[in-house]
Amino acid sequence: MKWYDSTDYARAYRIETSTDGTNWTSRYTVTSGASSGTKTHTFPVVSARYVRIYCTSANSSSYRIGELEAWNF
Repeated sequence: MKWYDSTDYARAYRIETSTDGTNWTSRYTVTSGASSGTKTHTFPVVSARYVRIYCTSANSSSYRIGELEAWNF
């Protein structure tokens, strides 16, 4: 995941997955993100079709993701 710029990033967020787009499971939690830029998070997922970033606290009045990649190995 790459934040759009150096000021509009989330300080706290969860990465969640879902198989149906309705029921979500939290897979990774960040509670004190200290900077912007590219972030790489690795976590096991048995099965998922959807991925979302659920932001709970921003560094400024907003947060913007410039790029998101989800890989399955």
